[in-house]
Amino acid sequence: MILNAIKGAYPSLQQISKDLLIAADAVFERGSVLVADTTTSGTETITTWKVAQASDAKKASIAYFALQGHTDYQAKMAGALSSTAGYAPKISALACTMPMEIETDMFSGDDLKPGDALTFGANGRLVKAGSGDTVVLQVTRGPYVRWSNNSDSAGEADFRQGANVTVIRGMTMFIPA
Repeated sequence: MILNAIKGAYPSLQQISKDLLIAADAVFERGSVLVADTTTSGTETITTWKVAQASDAKKASIAYFALQGHTDYQAKMAGALSSTAGYAPKISALACTMPMEIETDMFSGDDLKPGDALTFGANGRLVKAGSGDTVVLQVTRGPYVRWSNNSDSAGEADFRQGANVTVIRGMTMFIPA
């Protein structure tokens, strides 16, 4: 649920972002990796967000980093009704093509180190890229622990907000499969 822009053009007018609907039943967090998915039903063509999966690593898909999670009330209120998607929340996401250094906890693997290339993994997480995978992030600092005010506290919800989380830092990039 962490996505911090350490360096780069966010938030600003120069940011490269996109606002799209996402399936009402999609489960994702702030920082989850998304890809745009276009479907056609009859004469209507609609582009929506899809939570990235490992199968997207072999496609030349631009990654986007979600700025809201699936429980965000503003995203739900900004949603719309579509004949192909039903009711869907609308969220914003930052493109991996925008040069910036980010900090995120949406990764899998504790052996990541500076210089490692990352790609799409399961359920919107980043994983180490293999041969022929689309690369969307290069690690600049391996996993480390930091405090996050918006993380769930362990059993002390009435007394405090936040918890320690493990994050990585990386530079966004786009090297298609």
